[in-house]
Amino acid sequence: MNVPVMAYVQESIAPEMMGKVFSLLMTAMTLSMPIGLLVAGPVVEVIGVNTWFFWSGVALIVNAVLCRILTRRYDKVTMKPQVD
Repeated sequence: MNVPVMAYVQESIAPEMMGKVFSLLMTAMTLSMPIGLLVAGPVVEVIGVNTWFFWSGVALIVNAVLCRILTRRYDKVTMKPQVD
C-alpha cells in the first residue's frame, strides 16, 4: 500500500476501526494480485506486451483523473487550516 493512501486512511478513519479497515485493504490487495496475473497472462499472449503496457497506462491515467474529479468535493469538506 502506498504512503498517501495510508495517510488518507489514518486521517479519515476512526482509530477503533483502523485495524479492520487496514485488514480489509490488505486482503483486497492480496487477492487482486493473482487475479491480475490470471487476466494479464492470456491477454498479453494475444495482444502483446507493448499493447498491454500502453492500455494499462491509459487505464491508470483515466482512473487517476476520475478519482480526482469524483473526490474534489471532499477536499473542500475535509480541508484543515494550516497551522504555522
